[in-house]
Amino acid sequence: MELPSPSPDTTGPSTTAAVSIPMETTTESDEEKMRQILESIWPKPQFWVLIVCHLIVFVVGLIGNALVCIAVCRNHTMRTVTNIFIVNLAVADFLVLLFCMPLTVPVDITQTWFFGSVCCKVITSLQMMSVAVSVLTLAFISLDRWYALCHPLRFRATARWAKKAIALIWILSIMIGTPYMVWSEVHPYDWSPKGTVYFSSCATTWGAQMELYSAIFNFVCLYLLPLCFMLFTYCQIVRVLWKPAIPGHPESRDYSAISGSDGRNSSHGGSGHDTVSAHIRSRRKAAKMLVVVVIIFAFCLLCVHLIIVIRAALGESWKQEDDIKGQLQQAAVCIAHWLFYFNSAVNPIIYNFMSSKFRREFRKAMCRSWQPPPSRQLDDSRSHAVNSSLLDRRSNCTVTLSTTSSRKSRRMLMVKPATNNPSKETKL
Repeated sequence: MELPSPSPDTTGPSTTAAVSIPMETTTESDEEKMRQILESIWPKPQFWVLIVCHLIVFVVGLIGNALVCIAVCRNHTMRTVTNIFIVNLAVADFLVLLFCMPLTVPVDITQTWFFGSVCCKVITSLQMMSVAVSVLTLAFISLDRWYALCHPLRFRATARWAKKAIALIWILSIMIGTPYMVWSEVHPYDWSPKGTVYFSSCATTWGAQMELYSAIFNFVCLYLLPLCFMLFTYCQIVRVLWKPAIPGHPESRDYSAISGSDGRNSSHGGSGHDTVSAHIRSRRKAAKMLVVVVIIFAFCLLCVHLIIVIRAALGESWKQEDDIKGQLQQAAVCIAHWLFYFNSAVNPIIYNFMSSKFRREFRKAMCRSWQPPPSRQLDDSRSHAVNSSLLDRRSNCTVTLSTTSSRKSRRMLMVKPATNNPSKETKL
């Protein structure tokens, strides 16, 4: 998520975080100033570590989220309501990593927006949309699990309901991201060299006060309230799942009848008890996986939202004339962005380690990627069929010839004794 930069102020200091360029034109030539600018925007040694970390997250996130979509689409048994929401979350994370991350990293390192006004509008709105899609999808997953496990008789979610919910999620997310598409522009800093794009930022144009209100609104509506709702639902889910019986479930009634009211095993119905226990264990694993996803989401986005609110509240005082403090602020922004993208890449890893179904489908998808293309497989199958048909024909011909020869030999044996019999010849 692109951190909004404060609008430039001509009365502000002539330095930015980790950048200090003297702009006197009386003693320095244009070539010397440009050389100093390029040296200042070139990544410092400590930032190369963050660049490598971003690259790792980019590759792992794209592959992992693509595997999630492939696994659910290929296996019909995995097209549950929860997995449909997980695919929606993977699509949002894939789009963020593909379109937002390659643009955010150079902006964080060089403090310059190189990509023009159109990309500024599109990328900023897409980042806000992705945050909204992620948090709303996680909220709907918790709602679905809460109804399914705590109140199964009140509401039963279906795939059609999940698709309608996903459509609603994207509509709300587009509405949240539209203002950023309208009011985002490229702003040069007050120390930006004239006629160049160096030291510019992509930020909104609605003023510092409105920027603070927007940051607080996003923090409350896109982080705090959904997180409180998810904490409530998962606390209820954990309380129900870690009990001997789940209210309203036929499996739970069978489990109670088999194991007794205190949850201990009885001497009858061992197979039914094993089936119910395995069913409950699988639901517990799914609940653990979703709780881990929510915890990582809460931690990663907390850092981003806090920096956005602090930066909007401080305004121009966020800039530091001290070079060391400026580098620390720049590093904090880069780390916050990395955590945001790490959240988009880590979910498939969680599914792989905590879900045997996803792990099995991931392996199948990886193995199929190394198989020959379908056309080659079709040609091989056709050649195999032709060869087998030829062999069948040869074997049939051999059997026919052997059968014919055996018949002829039997006829000859039957005819020879008749010709050598003298009695029959005299009679004829």
